[in-house]
Amino acid sequence: MEKTATILGLIRKDCHDIQRLVAGISKQEFLASPQLSMAVTMSLFSIAELGKTLPAEFHTSFPQLPLEKIINLNATAHESKHLNLEEVWAVATCEIKKILRFINYYEEPGWQY
Repeated sequence: MEKTATILGLIRKDCHDIQRLVAGISKQEFLASPQLSMAVTMSLFSIAELGKTLPAEFHTSFPQLPLEKIINLNATAHESKHLNLEEVWAVATCEIKKILRFINYYEEPGWQY
């Protein structure tokens, strides 16, 4: 239980980092900035690796935690040595919000993992 809370806290931190990085910029600005795209990508990869360390029973109990796209993005990049920055942008601007909603909901007082 404590391990799960710690992992979700680290995922939340990476999500907030991504949100700060993409706040107020356009997709075109993101695609034109190698430094920005690398920073966002590294945070996404961190989320993917952290997500894989969540206990199996957590994944089974809460399949609605939307980590699959991020884990798949990470796996594809490692396998093909190629990263689609359009997909990174989509994940960074859409999936991150869903992950944060999930974490915030399940961290409400009285909730038990």
